[in-house]
Amino acid sequence: MTSPNPNDIVIRAEAVSVQFKIRYYRSYVTLRETVMKALDPRRRGVSRSRWTARHWAIRNISLAIRAGEVAGFIGRNGCGKTTLLQTVAGVFEPDEGRMICRGEMSCLLGLGAGFNATLTGRENVFLNGAVLGVSRKKIEESIEGVIDFSDLGAFIDAPVRTYSAGMVSRLGFSIAMLVDPDVVILDEVIRAGD
Repeated sequence: MTSPNPNDIVIRAEAVSVQFKIRYYRSYVTLRETVMKALDPRRRGVSRSRWTARHWAIRNISLAIRAGEVAGFIGRNGCGKTTLLQTVAGVFEPDEGRMICRGEMSCLLGLGAGFNATLTGRENVFLNGAVLGVSRKKIEESIEGVIDFSDLGAFIDAPVRTYSAGMVSRLGFSIAMLVDPDVVILDEVIRAGD
């Protein structure tokens, strides 16, 4: 695939909204509810101890990002940053609006997501590279570059469970770059910074 022209829009959101259903459960039943159920046959089997609410995680978001541009989303916890990134990545479909993404995309949406902690970093490069659709030959050709880019050195042959959060983050980013993406989506990039 050819890289997009710098004037091309690679990510476009048009009035995108994502809604979640949240199920609530109340762990108690009041004495009044118990008595009413016992006396009124119509109330038997009907529980008021659980209900569903709807929550708009993101609402009416529009944006356009061109090839070569860098965009960041800053906001309070729970304001929808991760939901927006996951919608761009295709994890969620918008309930309203339209999301258009062009080009090869690589996503790092969770620290060490998809890593097997008992495998070495090197083994995880091959495993996660395969999951991303990278051929074994390309991984073998790129492994030294991944090791250099992640700055793991000899730790590449240690189990991932022995890595610090920053080491896991750098390895994940290095693996994501194997696909030579046009669009890179990163979430919580400053969470681990050693």
